[in-house]
Amino acid sequence: MVIREAVSADLSSIIGIYNAAISEGSPTSDTEPVTLKSQIPWFDAHSTRRYPIWIVEQNLDLVAWASLEPFRGHQPAFRPSAEINLCVAPHVQRQGLGRTLCWRLIEHCPSLGIKTLIAVYFDHNDSARKLFSRLGFSEVAHLTGVAELKGLSRGLYIARYRLPVEED
Repeated sequence: MVIREAVSADLSSIIGIYNAAISEGSPTSDTEPVTLKSQIPWFDAHSTRRYPIWIVEQNLDLVAWASLEPFRGHQPAFRPSAEINLCVAPHVQRQGLGRTLCWRLIEHCPSLGIKTLIAVYFDHNDSARKLFSRLGFSEVAHLTGVAELKGLSRGLYIARYRLPVEED
């Protein structure tokens, strides 16, 4: 297994994993597959210095990715916080890849100036809820009935992870 920062050549595989999640019915807010063209601006908005995208390769196949996103856009007061996103290919789920990748990003956050991570996931996504709980995230909000997926009303959990503050 190799964990590394994503490069532009990885984007089609990243989209493939994301679209597989949509078609498998995994909880994502997109209801239709995304296109390579539509995701180029998303990819280009990430930088190794602030909001990286990292991938997991197994046997030279990209099988998982995680990204850090600006929390609440690019508003200056929220600069010490970032939202974490994770997507694991269906055929390798429940093998610990998502947890390993998230831990790697968490460990990298101090070098990015990030002190708080935010995870947002649907309330029916038990896998995400368990994963983020195991990583030490605390659920701080439950917004009921804010989304509709496949004709069903869904809510969102917002969970927070405070990184330890280093003492001088």
